[in-house]
Amino acid sequence: ITCHFDFSIKADDQNGKYMVADKDLSVGEELIEELPLICWPSTKTTETGTKYCENCLCIADKLPEVVECEKCPAVYCGADCHRWGSDTHAYLCGHILPTVRVWQAAQNPTAPITLESVARCLAHIAK
Repeated sequence: ITCHFDFSIKADDQNGKYMVADKDLSVGEELIEELPLICWPSTKTTETGTKYCENCLCIADKLPEVVECEKCPAVYCGADCHRWGSDTHAYLCGHILPTVRVWQAAQNPTAPITLESVARCLAHIAK
């Protein structure tokens, strides 16, 4: 499955499952980029007021410029993430995200997989 990439997947009793580079890497070189479909901040985490990019999940509070959604409090870390994530966000924007977040906060604010993460996954599939 990794034959087209510059890494291999290994597993052993000491380390569990891990990736190994198949070539010398430069500092900061990326091997793989993963969309945060199921991994999303818990309700407890978002209560701190920290803003996350709606597409790549980077902490947007620390960025000099962000792109804001015109219809809700969502932010993107830049124009590229806004362009790449806006189709998915269109399914969630408006009343859906706030409703899901209120429900999650009332049910289980520390759940590792939230209703919001499932909704985001479904929106990504639907786009």
